[in-house]
Amino acid sequence: MKNRRHYDLVVFGAEPSGLAAAACAARAGAYCAVVKTGLEANSLAAAPAVPDFVWRNLDLHETGLAIEPVSARISLFEGRAAIATYADERQTQEAIAEVSPMDGALWSDLSSELAAKVKEEDADPVALLEGLAQIMPDLHDDPFAIQSLRELLDDFFENEDVKAHLAAVAGSEFAIGGEEPGSSRALAAVNDEGAWRVKNADLLCLTLERLCERLGVERIAAPLSSLERQDGRTLKVEFEDQEPIRTRAFMASTPRLAYMAGLKVEGPVSPMSHSDTAQAIISVKLADQPSPPSDVPGDRHAIYYIAETAEEIRIARDAVLEGRMPENPPLVFEFGEKEIIVRAPYCPRLIASEDGPREWTGQDCQVLGKQVLQRLGKYLNGTLKDVQHTDVELSGALDADGAQQLNEDAPAVQAPAVGGNEIGAAASLALELVGGA
Repeated sequence: MKNRRHYDLVVFGAEPSGLAAAACAARAGAYCAVVKTGLEANSLAAAPAVPDFVWRNLDLHETGLAIEPVSARISLFEGRAAIATYADERQTQEAIAEVSPMDGALWSDLSSELAAKVKEEDADPVALLEGLAQIMPDLHDDPFAIQSLRELLDDFFENEDVKAHLAAVAGSEFAIGGEEPGSSRALAAVNDEGAWRVKNADLLCLTLERLCERLGVERIAAPLSSLERQDGRTLKVEFEDQEPIRTRAFMASTPRLAYMAGLKVEGPVSPMSHSDTAQAIISVKLADQPSPPSDVPGDRHAIYYIAETAEEIRIARDAVLEGRMPENPPLVFEFGEKEIIVRAPYCPRLIASEDGPREWTGQDCQVLGKQVLQRLGKYLNGTLKDVQHTDVELSGALDADGAQQLNEDAPAVQAPAVGGNEIGAAASLALELVGGA
């Protein structure tokens, strides 16, 4: 760390959203620092898209960064046709209609309503949820106690494979099971252009890191130990084995990361804001370049999902809350260069045992890796026959003492709105906090 001890903004989380937020604030003239929390996954798969205002703000066109959009999101099923959704609403409608004509028309109606509300309210969480309450039947008066994702899917759609696909695509981003009140909000991001993912996340992260360095954003790589309000205008932030710093504003890159670190988040909390689950990223190294199955309507630029039913996702969520790995873990995977990058969004943070909750071991990771390979192999028609080795990386797992807890009277921190585009939401919040919006 450098010698500066006073900042205008400290961003907790060196994810693409946090790096973009710090860079935008620094470009606006603020003194910023970004905290590498240790909770970020080192192996990045697909990342949020970069909205136009962030491109312009950071002059990303001058960096040579080329964004590669995800071509499709595709669910694979054993012995049944795959189902895809696309950034283009009409293409999605046609793909769903091939499986269930009625559901294709219903998806078009619902997604149009959701897209209109997102645009109308500019992804403001309170206003958007109030808008959703107007178009969805039988909702409670409290806009944050609206339908669950599972109820919404059951209300609108008939085909079980369509419901499984939409539950996987919407739920896996937030590690929700679909029964949480208000979790129907996750469906609004499925066809939202601003929330569509991009493939080259590693290059995006590296570009943003270099921009932060060029703009004077300082990097802190130490565990956070306390937050304390010093007066009406500044926060005292302490890290392990570091001198304390002071900042005018403090924000988390995402609500999920804040929750994983034991931070309180300011404002109402939706079910997508936090998670009681860890996630694993499994890198399956292969001898040759892998390809999607020939009978699947996708390519190497797609994201693939494995969850046979919507119920399977709920069961997985319940299992991890009990400290167990699900027998059939829902998976999300992508094809890389001589590797398949698999994400298991539903993993317990601590593992239940006869002696009480315990932390993950290397053996647990090996078992998970074998389990994922076995499940993946059923859908890839022999692609995994030349596996060289498998790396498992956990994010959000806890040590035996449980979650990191700051002092009980620590102030709540700001975090960007949930849903839509993570990078855009984080950058907008950062600019608002430093007065550059």
